[in-house]
Amino acid sequence: MAGMVGTVALATSLPAAAVEPDLPDGAWVDTFDGAALGSDWTVVNPVPEALSVGGGKLTLTSQPGDTYQDANSAKNVVLLDVPAGDFTVVTRLEAPVTSVYQGAGLVAWQDMDNYVRSGLTFVGDLSPSGRAIENDVETGGVFSAAAFTDRPGSTGETLRMQRTGDTIATSFWDGTAWQPAGSVTVDFPTTHVGLYALAAQSGAAHTAAFDYVAVQAAEGADQVPDGTFTLAGPGDARYLVATTTASPSTTSAPRRPSRSPRRRSTAPRARPR
Repeated sequence: MAGMVGTVALATSLPAAAVEPDLPDGAWVDTFDGAALGSDWTVVNPVPEALSVGGGKLTLTSQPGDTYQDANSAKNVVLLDVPAGDFTVVTRLEAPVTSVYQGAGLVAWQDMDNYVRSGLTFVGDLSPSGRAIENDVETGGVFSAAAFTDRPGSTGETLRMQRTGDTIATSFWDGTAWQPAGSVTVDFPTTHVGLYALAAQSGAAHTAAFDYVAVQAAEGADQVPDGTFTLAGPGDARYLVATTTASPSTTSAPRRPSRSPRRRSTAPRARPR
């Protein structure tokens, strides 16, 4: 991704066997306990042989391709519906990066031309150690690398992305507290949140293993749907999406199906480095 600019922040690596954070109250949580992704997930540009679920993890083998500007070729972008508005999404991933622009992490998404992407990335001389949490934004197909938080020696991260109004901020867990890793202002609605893994600029693949995803999203306002609509969103965080408008929007408060989502009031087990 040529022509990237951004600020660089320095940070220390997460200590071995560090305690993981508590997850947001009432969050919907997927701990990937099955043998396949659940029906709440959708996959953009799927490559089935490079995506697997097992052993309590979602594992992505990164593929050549990118979301960068008009490339729009990223594979296995794994997404959950969220209503337009504020949200928090948290994940824990192990994804050693060794080649330029290998990266994996979280994405807040409208489409390939409007998103915020933040993950552990090998960025070469764009950060002192070459490994950083890269925080990017693309609006209307125009890409900007907003910040690089140096993470020397890191092979995995616990990441949090939060939207509040028009600001989307990313943080990483340092073992005791959340630390900032960049924020951007956006003027587009985020209709999905999810996960990604990108191969190196050279095409060299790496493996990204995600332990869990936790999502907390604002509820939509009660409205009478005008026209046709579909029911979207994970678990019991369901809401109505109009199908006759250009962009999905929340048209009703979430519906509550009979099944309950998996939730945790405490953090998942820590993973030693």
